[in-house]
Amino acid sequence: MEIGDLFEQTDVAVSNIPRSPASRSQPLLPVPEGVEETDHISLLTPSSKDSPLAHYIKAEVNFLRYPFFALTTRDLRKIDTIEYHEQREENGERQEIFWQVSRNVLTTIPGPFDKRVHRTIEEILDGFPRPIPQLVRLGPLYQLCKLLDLPPTERKNRQKVVEALERIAATTIHSNYAFFRKAQKQWVRGTFNLFSVFFRGQDLPNGQVADTTYLFLHPLYVESLNAFYVKPLDYAYLRELANPLTQRLYEVLGLRFRGLRNSAYTRYEYEHLCQTLPITPQRSLKDAKKVLSSHHEKLYHTGFLAKVEWRARQSVKPWEVFYWPGPKAREEMQRAREFPQPQFSLTDSDSDEESFRIQDLLDQIHDEIQDPRWEQSLPFYRRAIRDLGSDHVYARLAETRGASREGKIRKSRANYFVDLLNRDLKGHTQNGSSALPRAQA
Repeated sequence: MEIGDLFEQTDVAVSNIPRSPASRSQPLLPVPEGVEETDHISLLTPSSKDSPLAHYIKAEVNFLRYPFFALTTRDLRKIDTIEYHEQREENGERQEIFWQVSRNVLTTIPGPFDKRVHRTIEEILDGFPRPIPQLVRLGPLYQLCKLLDLPPTERKNRQKVVEALERIAATTIHSNYAFFRKAQKQWVRGTFNLFSVFFRGQDLPNGQVADTTYLFLHPLYVESLNAFYVKPLDYAYLRELANPLTQRLYEVLGLRFRGLRNSAYTRYEYEHLCQTLPITPQRSLKDAKKVLSSHHEKLYHTGFLAKVEWRARQSVKPWEVFYWPGPKAREEMQRAREFPQPQFSLTDSDSDEESFRIQDLLDQIHDEIQDPRWEQSLPFYRRAIRDLGSDHVYARLAETRGASREGKIRKSRANYFVDLLNRDLKGHTQNGSSALPRAQA
């Protein structure tokens, strides 16, 4: 089954979102050439409704970045796989990135309830001292039900938890340079499961008999947790959002926002966003906006988003969605930057946050500059970021954007941007050896 069947489409009532007249007349982003400015939505005054007391858990980043759980319970038996594809530029070479989640023939793809169980597991693992062992004592089913706010005395609830654990354990992940090993700074090719589960009375891998529920974590997963390749999630806020799609938007946008510095927004191509969530890509732009509208509103009214902007028209693709972080998101961004690192040394290379920031900047350069020699120019852009710093390159990108909007660029944005960076690099080095030839229009 294709990814288009993963989200149950329903009619979504679109409420009136306040629009700022000032924003309509003077948008923060230039409208791309040939694309009409549509639905520039200002979300500047979120409600003051208090949220529950924040309760943060640490979610593993790979399972935030890529889809693992279906967002609907409808026709789960018909969903065989969830897939994610993209291309990545690495050392001047293009790599095909592939992430596939496959169900076991005896079970279904994990759904919304299974995701709740997984978040509860992360909550439990968060309480373990580092390094977390591969074999972990999860505890009795009774306690798991209590953590899930299910009446633990009802046998059906304990059975639901058992089935959820078995579904997650039986689900296979195939990674083609998708899963990232932070400690080794490597992208993984291979097939694995998240964990194995053992219930009371079953034989454990260490030869003992389980006295309660245990998990035997896959080495890649436990290594990632011990390398602190995690992002804090406000679990109380996540549960307040209630709807699985709204929750998933909170997760993926929070991960994107974490890498923002001088850029005020993060951008998604619509079909890429659909893969990431995952939801059904719509053929009609009107329907695409309709499906996401109520979820955008919920994130706005709870302070997570400050603004959402579509840059699209029906006849021109890719459709684009821009997101600005609200006060709730900015508080979480600050929390992520202050997040304590492990006390033991795992690697001396750049932090994961810095890697995210560099990749986010390269993505923006690729999208905005439209360099026809992108593959040849990529080492130059990486060198400029390394030598001049991300903030400086962000500033030059913004300058190029403004010059384009004002009609000051005679040849091409790529030429203009490369010339700016070349001058900066020549000033940065005595002999100008970092400079490269001008980009060709």
